[in-house]
Amino acid sequence: MSALLSLQGVSKRFRGLVAVDGVTFDVAAGELFAIIGPNGAGKTTLFNMIAGTIAPDSGSIKFTGEGIGGMPPDAICRRGIGRTFQIVRPFPALTVEDNVVVGALLHNRNVAILRTLNRDGGLTIVLIEHVMRAVMALASNVLVLDHGIAIAQGRPEAIVRDPAVVQSYLGAEPV
Repeated sequence: MSALLSLQGVSKRFRGLVAVDGVTFDVAAGELFAIIGPNGAGKTTLFNMIAGTIAPDSGSIKFTGEGIGGMPPDAICRRGIGRTFQIVRPFPALTVEDNVVVGALLHNRNVAILRTLNRDGGLTIVLIEHVMRAVMALASNVLVLDHGIAIAQGRPEAIVRDPAVVQSYLGAEPV
């Protein structure tokens, strides 16, 4: 089966800073794919290139087999890639958990909404997530970035035990 989304050797520099360095991965149709890494790892830059906010300096980004790298966001959106943003504006009187529930239940009463959209709605989802418990529960595949480089990719159970991931991202003993 061919990939729905395919990145091959994608790189982006901002003057002297290499934000994304030769990243390659595929996302299959119907997959729930997570991208993780420490702050400054290149996750947002990678998403910005997929969504068309910035163009890659090198490499290719293909969606349904068609090159989309460097296309404007509206053209990429018309092809079927939608992007949401994390906008943190918590209710100060609520706990962190209550804030999350309020946001999740605003338009849908189902708290396991991403899994439902993926499974029942047939949506392919690529997400950036910092909470490893959520990654373990949701993702079928995980890409780990560190300083713009893909240091690991695979099933969540293997990723949390990978020594390079533990050292760069988790900062503790393997889970």
